[in-house]
Amino acid sequence: GYNVASIKCVNETTDNAPANAGQLLFYTSTYNTAESESMRIDRAGNVGIGAAEPDTNLHVYSSGTALTGGGNEAKVALFEGVNNVLSNDAPTVAIVSNTAVAQDTTTSLGFGQKFSSNDWICTSQVFGGKDASGSDTGGYLGFATRANGGSSTEKMRITSGGNVGIGATPTAAKLEVHGGAYNTSLII
Repeated sequence: GYNVASIKCVNETTDNAPANAGQLLFYTSTYNTAESESMRIDRAGNVGIGAAEPDTNLHVYSSGTALTGGGNEAKVALFEGVNNVLSNDAPTVAIVSNTAVAQDTTTSLGFGQKFSSNDWICTSQVFGGKDASGSDTGGYLGFATRANGGSSTEKMRITSGGNVGIGATPTAAKLEVHGGAYNTSLII
């Protein structure tokens, strides 16, 4: 018989590991197969899911040739997988809304900074939205920033048709810019 799952504590054996440095390894298996490592927590507290040597706080590896460091290092999270070129249904990382399929339902990636001893504030966002209600699969990409003391507002949008609007939702023009010091508009 095989174990279904287990957690093991092992000594780290790398060249630069201090004496008695340990890691927690999490093993799982499928029906009638030997266990395989699914996740580990190394001596630094880094979590690796599919990554035998996590490079940062959270390192998720799916497939392909594993990175071995030496380049730019991610500070908090690294998601590593094969290059899937451009796929409609299988991005490397997905941020998905599970609310109603309504027009302008969005998901976003926010960027923020600490502004006091215990608080942070979202200062800008990149978001994706749905063009229409129902089964329409078209979407847009938006960019929002926040003025001091205000809330985030959309500043630029790229429509599903490839039109770009800065300061306004674009219409039929490829590039539409509104606002500025003289409240002028440019439509190309």
